[in-house]
Formats: sequence, structure tokens, C-alpha cells
Amino acid sequence: MEAWTAWKTPWTKVYDTTALLEGAKLDDASPLVVDLGGNTGTDISYVLAKHPDIPAGSLVLQDLPEVIANVHVDKKITAMVHDFFLPQPVKGSRAYFLHAVLHDWPDDKAKQLLVNTRNAMVKGYSKLLIYDIVLPPIGASISQTTMDVEMMSLLSASERTQDAWENLLTDAGFKIINFWPDPQEYEMIIEAEIA
Repeated sequence: MEAWTAWKTPWTKVYDTTALLEGAKLDDASPLVVDLGGNTGTDISYVLAKHPDIPAGSLVLQDLPEVIANVHVDKKITAMVHDFFLPQPVKGSRAYFLHAVLHDWPDDKAKQLLVNTRNAMVKGYSKLLIYDIVLPPIGASISQTTMDVEMMSLLSASERTQDAWENLLTDAGFKIINFWPDPQEYEMIIEAEIA
């Protein structure tokens, strides 16, 4: 996963994280970004590199115990054990971020994860940011279609079209604000809020 993430465009170059700082409540120890299933912390470290002056505790990396046990991130990043199929313990973050997480799961499991996340969010304040493949209705690239077949054969999951993302997120109680395309045209950041 680390090599795969390193190849892709850093998400902070696709989505302007400065917008998250505007109106953020960082003075009361509220988190700015929670990275769910964030592996070794590559994505959350991009936020710190772009905003090195944010207070310690503003960035939270979550993954399973065996992953977090081997994480070495900056001391400003809080590494936390969390199973995203359980209720989200970090409440009221400005953003909850998932990179290549939901494509691993069929819709029922993805919805469970999303509802757990939504229940921790603050309507009108928190954002859900999903960095994942969004298949076009026609003309998907060979890498996108290959990943789709891999997800189907290995995990009974799939890559999703824009319509499929809209249906999944709506069903989980979200509304999509925008699709932010990656310049490599491989993935997009889906920005959503509580409906």
C-alpha cells in the first residue's frame, strides 16, 4: 500500500486543505483530519507537511492494531487503533478522510463504515473526503478496469461509477458537494457532508 500511495498524487494537491482550516475549531483540541484506515500515515503526513504549524493532536491516524504497532509518524500526529466497522470514537473532526478504503468493501459493509463515520460528524462543519477511483460511465482506463476486476475477484467488492458513489453516499445519509479529479486521472476526491 505504501508504494501504491507514493505513486499517486498526494491528496493535498488534489483538494485544497487550506479550506479545512477556515472555520476549524483547533483551539479546543478538536481534530482537523482523521485518516481512517490510513496505514502507515503517508496521507495524514501530507497534511502536516502542508500545514506544519497546526497544533499537535489535530491530525489522527487510525488503523488496526497490527498496523498502528509499526507506525512511525511525526509526534504531532496521533496514531490510534480503530476498527472502522465500530462506532467512530473521534467526534467532531473537521474532516474524515478515506483513501482507497471503500473500494475494498461491498456496499453493505461500506455503508456500515460510512454511517459509523457520519454519526461522529457535526452537520454543517464536518466533511467526508474519499480519495478513490470513480469510474466514468464509458472509457475507463486499463488501470481502473484492472483494479475493478481485482476488487471483484479478491474481495467481492468493486470500483464505483459516479452514480454508484452517489447512491452509496445518499443511502448512508450524505450529500456530495464536489468531485475533485486527480491530475493523473486515476482517482478523485469526493467531498461530502451530512445531508
